[in-house]
Amino acid sequence: MSCCALECTNRTSKKSTLSFFRFPLVHTLSHHFSTDSWGRRCLKNTAVPTIFYFTKEQQPRRKSRDA
Repeated sequence: MSCCALECTNRTSKKSTLSFFRFPLVHTLSHHFSTDSWGRRCLKNTAVPTIFYFTKEQQPRRKSRDA
């Protein structure tokens, strides 16, 4: 299994300590969720993955407000 987050290349393996979560129909790694997304042991129903790692060339482009 692999993570669906943009530019994330992590996959599961027998030695892996990563946790995957269904969001809502795809799998996303736990490290893409901020600490306030967590309940005692699981993600809150309102959790949204917000942590992504981009290189400068890969950063999503934002639309100009002047356009």
